[in-house]
Amino acid sequence: MPVMKIPLPSQCSNAVYIQRFAEACAPFDAIVFGDLFLEDIRQFREQSLPEKELLFPLWKRDTPQLAREMILGGLVATVTAAQDPALIGRLFDEAFLASLPTATDPCGENGEFHTYVHPSCLASFR
Repeated sequence: MPVMKIPLPSQCSNAVYIQRFAEACAPFDAIVFGDLFLEDIRQFREQSLPEKELLFPLWKRDTPQLAREMILGGLVATVTAAQDPALIGRLFDEAFLASLPTATDPCGENGEFHTYVHPSCLASFR
């Protein structure tokens, strides 16, 4: 499935975000999200796209186990934003996970970090 880019203005309101997201999702009957356990984010998605079938296959998964499964499965990702600037640019790998403070979610689910997944590895997940 191709990556879709949705252009957003730099000072994007929530209303504009929802409108553009809904427009991009219009051709699809179902949308898959990688959300793990943030109820407010899931509710936001469900309220924003009430006419779509929304799938959350990773919902409530154990994040330490999931992070390691993704790495073992061939995921290649780079940290692009983080609360700790020293993490930016690092590969999301076992060494990265081992370096995280114990209070940090290994999937960054609480906003501790964000990653860019390299498209070259996505074929292994199909």
